[in-house]
Amino acid sequence: MAAIHFRASGINELAFQHPKLRAVRNYVREHIADVNGPTLLEVAGLAGLSPKYFSDFFEKHVGVAFSVWRGRTKIERAKELFLDAPWSPVGAIGFAVGYPDLTTLARAFKRYEGVTPRQYREIAGDLAGWRRSTSSHARRRLVDGIAHLAYRGQTMVPELVELANMMHRLATDRARSPGDR
Repeated sequence: MAAIHFRASGINELAFQHPKLRAVRNYVREHIADVNGPTLLEVAGLAGLSPKYFSDFFEKHVGVAFSVWRGRTKIERAKELFLDAPWSPVGAIGFAVGYPDLTTLARAFKRYEGVTPRQYREIAGDLAGWRRSTSSHARRRLVDGIAHLAYRGQTMVPELVELANMMHRLATDRARSPGDR
């Protein structure tokens, strides 16, 4: 699961090449739906370190506290689900990434992304035509970018969505008729 962040995250993704941190990342991804976890105690045990030492080790190498990284990881997975399963209820997606209720998900989403889950889904829904012919990575970067502008108070979000859709239609038309160039 590649993480694309338009807001400064401070996360050093290269740190996960370390065997202990790679094992922790994989464990968190496998247990992302756990409501109260994975906890610092669990992952410290997995890494074979005391919770205090693991916490310091994690923050030194990754650049953020374990709890911040875990929250971001959950939100990144939720964003993937919003794009891959747009018909799923917001609450169900929240539950799938370990948030017990919609309020908790909305708070976390707003903290990390600057928009609510419903606003993010709205932007993603406006780009529905991109689903068939564009990679999920490209779609997510575009939705993240528009959500970032919404967070910064830009009022042109609908215009940006329309412009993105026009660019997509042009690119799709060009790809269908290569002989016209």
